[in-house]
Amino acid sequence: MRIARLAAVLGLMILPQGAMALSCLIPDAVRAYETARKAKEDYVVLLGQFDQAPVRQGKTGPVLNFTGKQLGASGFGTAFTGQITLVRHCLTAEPACDASYVPRGEQLIFVQKKDDRLVLFESLCGDMLIAQPSKDDLHRLLTCHRGGECLALN
Repeated sequence: MRIARLAAVLGLMILPQGAMALSCLIPDAVRAYETARKAKEDYVVLLGQFDQAPVRQGKTGPVLNFTGKQLGASGFGTAFTGQITLVRHCLTAEPACDASYVPRGEQLIFVQKKDDRLVLFESLCGDMLIAQPSKDDLHRLLTCHRGGECLALN
């Protein structure tokens, strides 16, 4: 009987985290773009890669070099090299929540201009970072950016 009671208590403790994970949608380029466009804060959209070695550890997270292109009126035509501060919001000890973790490969990121720096707020659902965006992701994003239909995946 004690084991059943313990299992029930543990199940109730785990349930809220599982339910929260189920409420996250798959990160989508168009949905992130629409979120950034409608925000009161200013955002910059970048496509490229993080250097794997942090420049330094900031007060809120690692500061990383990012090299790629910035979204402008004609698409991703403007070269970009700069520093991005990562701010992570984590509930668990997932590898991506480790302060030393750096996303690998091509990334589509939506960074907020905050005073004199660019900040990537990595939420629990990871919705402002699209890892290895597909050609379709970029096509839908550019169509929306140029005034066409804004089709999010879900």
